[in-house]
Amino acid sequence: MTNESLESQQPSGGGIDARVGGAWSPPLVMDDGSAEFPATGTFTRIDPPNSLEMREGPTETFPFASSITVRFEDVGGATKMTIDQHFDTDTFDFGGSKDGWGRPWRSCAPWPSARSGPGPPLRRFRRRARPRWRQSWPGKTRRPRAPAQWCTRRRLL
Repeated sequence: MTNESLESQQPSGGGIDARVGGAWSPPLVMDDGSAEFPATGTFTRIDPPNSLEMREGPTETFPFASSITVRFEDVGGATKMTIDQHFDTDTFDFGGSKDGWGRPWRSCAPWPSARSGPGPPLRRFRRRARPRWRQSWPGKTRRPRAPAQWCTRRRLL
């Protein structure tokens, strides 16, 4: 991907001054493209190629402040990125923040199965076997479906 193609994908009004004390202001765009929300902050620490630390908000549209740390780790030829975001208040449900951070990164790299070379293991799930029925169901030709908790997912290595 070239710089020109990256710039063409940027929403209007965004900018990044990648230095300590520099500002970053990439607008957040709704999935359907219907609205943009400003996100602004400053870089507080830059440690290439290991980490970035930023401070965000508060702004007129988002009255909460947070500190963000992005760590990069080499994992067998691939890069693992970990984002920690800590808010100055706990009076607001920030569950959307986790989903919001994850959304733009999903399309950055090919799926792990298509990646060349070793990388972190792909999580695979399978259904557990349903328990055997130990009672009879009069008047029923089929057994009832198992309750949802019996269909839990289990991590395989």
